[in-house]
Amino acid sequence: MCFQVIISIIGLLLFGKLLEPLWGTKKLSKFVFIVNFSTSMCAFVTAIAVYYVTQQESYLYTPLSGFYGVLSGLLVGIKQLMPEMELSLFVLKIKGKWIPSLTALISIVVSFFMKDLVSYLNGHSLI
Repeated sequence: MCFQVIISIIGLLLFGKLLEPLWGTKKLSKFVFIVNFSTSMCAFVTAIAVYYVTQQESYLYTPLSGFYGVLSGLLVGIKQLMPEMELSLFVLKIKGKWIPSLTALISIVVSFFMKDLVSYLNGHSLI
């Protein structure tokens, strides 16, 4: 849980720093609120629908939470507003247009090896 909070805070600070000068503080805050609410509602409806289809109660009790939907939305914003800008990620330089796809790919690969992260994958797939 602490690991996810740290990633969420770092992601918001890094990606928000790029988009806030373009959008402004009010629009960025509105974006974060709307995307977080929408992602949560979609995850809730999906969990209920999967329960009705499978009749397995485990889908009702699986924790579906996180800030990854907002982080994915911010990445899509970077992709749309700065597609040719090269961003440094550790030792790699990646163009803005590839970051959302790369993040989704990494999330899927990691979810095969870490069972706890599967419940957080929903935020990436909804955006």
